[in-house]
Amino acid sequence: MSTEIAPPVRNGYRQYETLLFNLLIGLTIFSVSFRILVLAILFMLLSSIVVLVRFRAPMRSYLFVGYIMMFFTLWYVFGLGHFERGPGKFTNLVLLIVFSFILFFVLGYQEAQTRRKTWINFFCLCSIAYVLIVCIYSKLHGYPGYNLVYDVVNRSEENSPLYALQLVLFTIVWLNNNWQMRHLIMLTVLSLLCFVFSAVYLGSRAAFILLVLFFAFKTSSNPKRLLLICAVGVLIVTLALFAVDISRWMSLLDFGGFSERGIDSPRFSMLVYGFSNFLNYPFGGMQVQAEGYTGIWFHNMLLDLVRVSGTVVMFMWLLALVFIGWILVRYHTKTRYLIVFVILNIALMQDLAFDGFFNIMALEFYVMGHAIYLRNDRLNKRTRQNV
Repeated sequence: MSTEIAPPVRNGYRQYETLLFNLLIGLTIFSVSFRILVLAILFMLLSSIVVLVRFRAPMRSYLFVGYIMMFFTLWYVFGLGHFERGPGKFTNLVLLIVFSFILFFVLGYQEAQTRRKTWINFFCLCSIAYVLIVCIYSKLHGYPGYNLVYDVVNRSEENSPLYALQLVLFTIVWLNNNWQMRHLIMLTVLSLLCFVFSAVYLGSRAAFILLVLFFAFKTSSNPKRLLLICAVGVLIVTLALFAVDISRWMSLLDFGGFSERGIDSPRFSMLVYGFSNFLNYPFGGMQVQAEGYTGIWFHNMLLDLVRVSGTVVMFMWLLALVFIGWILVRYHTKTRYLIVFVILNIALMQDLAFDGFFNIMALEFYVMGHAIYLRNDRLNKRTRQNV
């Protein structure tokens, strides 16, 4: 009498586990891309728990995560009394950003580890599709695009700049990840769609400049020189805000519509005020002062952190950005994300960051995870060579 040995079922369980994990992450990314807030919070909470359980990394990775969590803690503690929409709204915002950081940092780390771009490409395409749906619906129903669109997904009339920013940033990330001749048709189509809807229909000059800057980086024979030119330009403008009386030179630029949206605009005057006074607010409370502007935001990632939580928190975040930037510059031959990091932070320095679309900040967290793995991998290889 023969007995049959039952086949192992462990592999079957692993397949179901992988399927459920991919389904959960896919639904999370879809809800985040389309800014479906309730679903995004629920799925990000579940996904954050799952990815943390599966996350394995050297201690130095956890130290960076701990540093960012300390930043979030101080951002919340110092900002609780200064956030203009009240403590309840601020608590929800902080939790949303924290869940987003955990999920997308781990995804960035793991996709760098496996040398895949599956989830980031899916995230980009979903985010692009969302903005295109909003733009096409708004266009068909008579909305002007510039300054006013109708978000058919979330059923509300909205201002247009963040939609243009989302479209151009996610388009740039997808183009950067798939910059190959075999994707030429898709690269061309997405580039044209991005230009038509972000720069033309939504009227975003910033989106157009970012798109041009991306192609300049990608086609330049010496991107490090181009990066140096950009850095020097930013430094000169910053020093000018502090050291030079630029009011005498404003008349030279007073032509066309530039006086309305350029040097004489409320946006520029609020930046001058913010960078001149941010050191006076170590724990938050700085308010926007600009003639003709009634909003509460500086439209600058660093100044809006000072507005809510102060200079201390702002410098903590700036230090994290400098650290990630240093990694990407040092290992630029091993990664494509230096361009993305530079363009992303240029964009966030002229629009809403933590107060804006949380899916845009998810890109920042993804690049952070990618950079931390890149550094770990280089350090591990150097250690093995020295043994």
